[in-house]
Amino acid sequence: MKRPRIPFSLRIAVSTALLIMAAVGFFAYLSFAQHTEMILAALQGELGATVRNGAPLLEAADAVGADAPSRARAKIVLDELAGRNPNNREFRLLTVAADGSARIAASSALPTLDHEGPLYDADAAILDTLKTCVSGETSCVTPLYTDEEGRWITGLAPVRDAEGRMVAILSADRAATEYTREVAATIRQMAQYSAAALFVGAVLGVFVSFRITRPLEKLYNASADARAGRFTPVEVTGTDEVSILTRDFNETQEILGAQMEELASLNRELEQRVETRTAQLSESYNDLRDRQQVIQREMAVARRVQETIVPKSLHREKITIDVAYVPIMAIGGDLGLVIEQSSTRFDVAIGDVTGHGIGAALVVNRAHMLLSQLYLANAPLDSLFHRLDYFLSQEIADIGIFMTLLACRFDLEAMKMECGGGGHPPGLLYRLAERKIFPLESRCGMLGVGDIFCDDPPVVAMDIAVGDFVVLYTDGLIEAANPDEEQFGAERLEETIISEGQKGADGKKLAESITAAAKDFTGGYFQDDVLVLVIQVR
Repeated sequence: MKRPRIPFSLRIAVSTALLIMAAVGFFAYLSFAQHTEMILAALQGELGATVRNGAPLLEAADAVGADAPSRARAKIVLDELAGRNPNNREFRLLTVAADGSARIAASSALPTLDHEGPLYDADAAILDTLKTCVSGETSCVTPLYTDEEGRWITGLAPVRDAEGRMVAILSADRAATEYTREVAATIRQMAQYSAAALFVGAVLGVFVSFRITRPLEKLYNASADARAGRFTPVEVTGTDEVSILTRDFNETQEILGAQMEELASLNRELEQRVETRTAQLSESYNDLRDRQQVIQREMAVARRVQETIVPKSLHREKITIDVAYVPIMAIGGDLGLVIEQSSTRFDVAIGDVTGHGIGAALVVNRAHMLLSQLYLANAPLDSLFHRLDYFLSQEIADIGIFMTLLACRFDLEAMKMECGGGGHPPGLLYRLAERKIFPLESRCGMLGVGDIFCDDPPVVAMDIAVGDFVVLYTDGLIEAANPDEEQFGAERLEETIISEGQKGADGKKLAESITAAAKDFTGGYFQDDVLVLVIQVR
């Protein structure tokens, strides 16, 4: 932790000095305000007495008339008042008209009587004050005001006629020189007091800072040592709060020191355990890597075996069989079988085992082997379903795997086709001459449930013609869904077959177009294995 830019001791010293200086300045300001108010009040009282005593002189001299003799008498009285009061700037006699306007009738500052005229701006302001303070009074004094010549106060007193009516106003201006001098002196005195207070505050601040921050500095240094791992007790003798805090700090350091030693011991033990465990994990990792390599090799073999049960395309003079296969895992659960019994007789089967992965692949291999044996034995198509059902429901019943199958037998000499299935999606016969599609339904239930139920007859025979297409597929094709969870479906499959058939596509092109259309619909991926067999009669 870095030390603060401004030491705590310096902040205490500065704060103490500023506090003392502020206190002295505040009391000096109060004293200044009180003293200057007293001086101003004394000046206002003196000036008020002057105009109050001067107004009767004008009344006695009958000097308030508008004629020249009255104004001359007023001039004499004003000059006499100015001679008696040298501190006043000017004595004036103001006359007030009925409309409230005032004019200068005579002035001690005017050399002649030819200067009668309206008041200037400062006198107008004085008259406004007169309207509020003379009514019913014998005299009043304006507050302190300032003009270009300095600070002034003005005294005002009404001059009345014999009947007691106010007919004129006596005005006297006085410079507030005593007030100005006192303000200047007080400012100098405040500056001196502030300097002295700053010095005393600085000395006192340093002393207070030393007394307060010295123990805190010891605590700070000890805390820095503790962060570095050095637990050194701090010397303490007092009984104040800082001393109590220091003792608590020392006790805490003792506890931390003991805990650090214990933690170091535990850390060493943990390092040993981690080292041992790391070695064990390394050994286990090597073992797992070896096992993974074995599994990968076995999976590669399984994948190659799985590829053997997916039929290859077969092209003969009177028939072509094209295959399109899209697995979603390395090994899948789809099954296809193409057996050439003779030049005019062909057996084609497609199946799908529930589930994915190794278990499904093993069942597919067993089912493929069983079907191959049955076909080689020239077994009837309906016996295929019963034999596979027995195999799944009895021989491997504990696995819980089911299967669908659709099998077709082509006799190209008689131009006949037999079809039957168990739980598999219907195949599609596309008759090119009629441009129609006929479904090849499964007439038996799903294989593996036991005692399979079939419609009568389980196998249906039908005529075939040159140009016919037979499309067999697994449910991964029609159940492929797009991001909106809408399935590709049998209707889109039929539309694709009709569209490509009208374009003159062969079996290979039709198989590729079907898988491509489904993949485009789903956005480029399938959720289940897809196997498509396209048989074209030529």
